[in-house]
Amino acid sequence: MAVDAFGDLILEDGLGLVWRLDTSAAQLDRISPSVEEFKQPAESSEKRKEWFFEEVALSLGEQGFRPTKGQCLGYETPTVFKESTGAGTNVYLANLDEYVPFLGDLHEQIKDMPDGGEVRIVVGPKPKKPR
Repeated sequence: MAVDAFGDLILEDGLGLVWRLDTSAAQLDRISPSVEEFKQPAESSEKRKEWFFEEVALSLGEQGFRPTKGQCLGYETPTVFKESTGAGTNVYLANLDEYVPFLGDLHEQIKDMPDGGEVRIVVGPKPKKPR
């Protein structure tokens, strides 16, 4: 249904329920029982702050980070890591079709790690899955 400036997704399921997928935190939350009931709250300033991080997106926009179609605001160090910061020095204009799957893959790989656990990131081609 919608994508916010950070690549988070607003989705409608087959039952008409509306969900928000926070791609940075790998969290899926039901936010409305229907599309119609989603529309009015989505216009409120409070819900735009909560669901779309509107104030943060506007602040980053003032710093020159203005995603166009097919782009989102990405974090060089993803926010799932304690070393990450929401500051402009950690933000870049990411390709939406690459950034969201990257975060999904990252979350899949670290899903069993305890909070505060240490990980080592190796950047390279994705290993092929055994047949």
